[in-house]
Amino acid sequence: MLKKYPKTPVYIVENHNEVLPEIYRCIGSKHMPLYDNLLIHFDSHPDLLIPKKMPAETVFNKYALFDFLSIENWILPAAYAGHFNIIIWIKPPWSKQISDGEYKFFIGADTVSNEIKVTCTENYFLSDAVFTTESKLKNKKAITLFVLTMNNTKTNIMDENILNILNNKEIFVLDIDLDFFSTRNPFKDMYKNAGLYEKLQNLYKFVIPSNKNDINEIERIVKQRQNLLLELEDLFKYLDAHNTLDGYSKSSTHFEHVLKIVKELKTFYHDIDWLLIHDMGCTCDDTELPHQVNERIHIEEYIKLFSTFLKIIPRTSAVVTISRSSEDDYCPPEDVDFIQEKILSSLQNHFQSIDVKLIYEESE
Repeated sequence: MLKKYPKTPVYIVENHNEVLPEIYRCIGSKHMPLYDNLLIHFDSHPDLLIPKKMPAETVFNKYALFDFLSIENWILPAAYAGHFNIIIWIKPPWSKQISDGEYKFFIGADTVSNEIKVTCTENYFLSDAVFTTESKLKNKKAITLFVLTMNNTKTNIMDENILNILNNKEIFVLDIDLDFFSTRNPFKDMYKNAGLYEKLQNLYKFVIPSNKNDINEIERIVKQRQNLLLELEDLFKYLDAHNTLDGYSKSSTHFEHVLKIVKELKTFYHDIDWLLIHDMGCTCDDTELPHQVNERIHIEEYIKLFSTFLKIIPRTSAVVTISRSSEDDYCPPEDVDFIQEKILSSLQNHFQSIDVKLIYEESE
């Protein structure tokens, strides 16, 4: 038997991966089941990647796991640990990373690398080289992912199948990133004088498989992508250590391309964060990060849509997590408090009795 909260808990953090320790505390206190929970995820970003070079068994040591996580990769490690088996990503119209639909796939430990991989062939997973075939997974678990776009043309974004799932869950996590309502691509204007973002898009561009039914081609493309990312990571780590490519001796097919970028950057800038540049590049695949900075009148339109969504979910069975995402500029800092206040008002109106915990203030 699960314990019941007297008030709906609302945990507000700054960085999105910081919601996971709060969810784990709910599980540990027996307010949520240990396994097979439902996550409803409002966000301009999927956050469905996997930490690089993390041994799969790390997920069973929560403190080690938390050290590996960042904002884009906190959900699937928890799914591999068994805590989530159904994920509903509700996205705004400007988010294009994964198309609307229902995706059933396996998550497990790769038998060769011992890293967590998935069998989903969506470009989002292929471009980050986290795909593998089912036969190469151990300790695999089935995941169902629903992707839905919320906009004014849909009076009811939840189909009957999802509503049945929702109504059969004793409790679920309602997760909200405030950048759902207005978001910025913080990389677009970095090192702008050197035209860096456009150059990285060319360097890191992901070539989509021509035939998604050809597993051999998919595996070849993913291996190719993995090699590219590892090669570029090594080049930028060398730059981080030496601030030059002089003396770099490893074989590299992209050395000249990176060297050209280095020379152009140094023409305009002296203090350069080379590892950040690699992180920027890794966001460039077959789509861009969403960029839609809304005026407050439009923010309020999407908050009304969110409030309409709340009407269809049970009033007494949610744990709510909220990420501000303002310090890294994904949610415009000038609007984050405005959005937060409006969302809390919507939650108060729906759940009637909420217990708001400002975790981000405790961290400060």
